[in-house]
Amino acid sequence: MATRMRLLDVPLTDMSTDYLEDLDEDEMRDQAHVAWGSYGWQSFRASFSPKPPIRYPPNFPIPGDKFDIFATSEAFEPAHRAPDYMGQTFTALSKFWTIAQEILVVYNMEDGAPLVDRVIPSFVEAKYQKLLAWGDALPASLSNSKNSAAHVDLLHALYHTTILNLFRPFLDPPKIIRLCSFSSTDSTSRTVFSASVKQLESLV
Repeated sequence: MATRMRLLDVPLTDMSTDYLEDLDEDEMRDQAHVAWGSYGWQSFRASFSPKPPIRYPPNFPIPGDKFDIFATSEAFEPAHRAPDYMGQTFTALSKFWTIAQEILVVYNMEDGAPLVDRVIPSFVEAKYQKLLAWGDALPASLSNSKNSAAHVDLLHALYHTTILNLFRPFLDPPKIIRLCSFSSTDSTSRTVFSASVKQLESLV
């Protein structure tokens, strides 16, 4: 239904851009929240059960993102500010799910070949680097600590679960991946997997 409503899985074209530009501010804000909320929920489900991946994220600006395409040049504030009670979690999760979907579109592909045979190491490492960059960019309010709110713990649990799923096919010799973009000789798929397991254990 979300696709039929042009909320997600719609390629960015001149026609889709014109549609967005014709919306007034209230329509843009409402549809953006629905689009990214639906995208997040469907991405969450696809992370834990075989679901068709979403090829295109919503073309709407992410609510609360100061770098959305409709931001005015006169201020650096978000053009469509999220309500205060939402904090920054919705914005961060929306960005996270775009990376998760890039992984799911390959890992959930309907193909008889085992993942370890059709997913190349450079793809895995590139997506891991994107996940790390996302984590490094999280605001202080979403950092993981003993005093974190429950929704922050859930955010980090999803993050580390996605890392586990990314590296799971590459845990046993001879399929262990050496991460070439890291200087440490111990930077392998197995050590990254173990580190995320420990992080998850600390969250529960």
